[in-house]
Amino acid sequence: MAEEYSYELKIPRERVAVLIGREGEVKKNIEA
Repeated sequence: MAEEYSYELKIPRERVAVLIGREGEVKKNIEA
C-alpha cells in the first residue's frame, strides 16, 4: 500500500483527480 501511495504522489494531481472521478462513477454504478 505504501509503495502504491508514493507512486500516486508522483502522478500529476489532475490525473489523480480523473482517477478518483472514475472510481466514484464506478462506485455509483455498483450501488445503483
